[in-house]
Amino acid sequence: MNRESLLKAFYQEIHGADEISFQKAARSFMNLWDYEYGCLDGLPEQADKLIGQTVHEGRLLRD
Repeated sequence: MNRESLLKAFYQEIHGADEISFQKAARSFMNLWDYEYGCLDGLPEQADKLIGQTVHEGRLLRD
């Protein structure tokens, strides 16, 4: 899967998502990105900010 397709799918999935759906989508996206590219380095700035803010707020780490 190329980066543009992966990002497009992620942005579509989170568009209008509630908090729980966003968390699930973010976890899934990070796992897939890590699997495809070996690490989370190289995340585009917009995705990094969206996910980073959520992690910073502690919401993404809760199950």
